[in-house]
Amino acid sequence: MEILILGLVVIAIFLFAVLILALALSMKYGDSSAAYPLFVVRDNAIDRVVFADVDRTDPWFEFVYSSTNAILRYCNLVNGPGHGWAIGSLIGKKFANDEIKASEKICVPSDVPVPEALIPLLHEFSQALDYMIDKHQGHRVSITSERREINRRRKAEVREIRRSLASINVPDLSLA
Repeated sequence: MEILILGLVVIAIFLFAVLILALALSMKYGDSSAAYPLFVVRDNAIDRVVFADVDRTDPWFEFVYSSTNAILRYCNLVNGPGHGWAIGSLIGKKFANDEIKASEKICVPSDVPVPEALIPLLHEFSQALDYMIDKHQGHRVSITSERREINRRRKAEVREIRRSLASINVPDLSLA
């Protein structure tokens, strides 16, 4: 009986160690795998140009291709707990302060109809983006940083309004 309990304790310790290892590897390499569906979308976009008679200069192809490349560069930049998450935090603050240049923003070509060959690709692109948003830890760090920066600015604005109201000397105005 004692040997059985000892064996179960050893197995429990081993499984706990495996869980810790899995979590550590997930943190280190999980961000890279979150971007894999975007690589598939980019490759499928190129296939559509080569094999499905989609014009290379088609605005919808350029939108999908350039958007995917931009997002993959972003994923690579904010990848991993080393410097990537710190960069993600800085990017989030830039988004919050609206410091992104208009030339860096990619617009959907709404004035041109979508070619039939690209409609399934747009669905794949949407699913790949959803997957990346859900799974990429660097992206989560960036979004959290953006929200914190927005909240910090709002609190500073409220403090300034309160200081302004306190300097007016309005009777019966409690600012406690």
